[in-house]
Amino acid sequence: MKKYRNDYRKKGNRYEYTGQWYRTRLSEQDLRKTVLSSMILGILALGFYIGGMCLNNDGSRVAWVLLPFVFQLLPVAYVIAGSGALYLRIRQNGENTSALVEIPQAHKKDLSRADYEKQVKRPWRCSLGILILGCGSFVSDLIFIFLDPNQRAVSAEYLFAADSFVLILFGIILTVKNRKIKGSFEKLS
Repeated sequence: MKKYRNDYRKKGNRYEYTGQWYRTRLSEQDLRKTVLSSMILGILALGFYIGGMCLNNDGSRVAWVLLPFVFQLLPVAYVIAGSGALYLRIRQNGENTSALVEIPQAHKKDLSRADYEKQVKRPWRCSLGILILGCGSFVSDLIFIFLDPNQRAVSAEYLFAADSFVLILFGIILTVKNRKIKGSFEKLS
């Protein structure tokens, strides 16, 4: 990415990372537990998301009800991907998997700026997105229910609203967990 091009310096036929490093204050065990629980919660949120999309309710045919719910897919996927990448990095114990980039020995367990933004900051921002879009979906579905109380399948609308509410709860829990992860990292000078 062009954004990170100044973080690398050519050294022979390889590159050396010279950018900013980030180190966690959590123990490896605590970080592993928190990241794993964040990833599992993201997978559960994806399951509830798919369940909500499988409902055939009247609100799913109205754009202002459906769009906030549909746009939750990317934040849920990014939470899973970012948490999964950080978990794999913890399991690899900081080993360098790239043959082109040389990492100094002192920074084997630290995250580069690109890794920090993709594996720590992005899941935190996306968990906020899940929370905000879930609230939008829940409120718009409640408005839809109260605007037309004589619908054919009110129970399906209530089930969709309950699914949106569960996604809000997942968004809250994921935001707290990912904030704990983000808050544990500090920029090295």
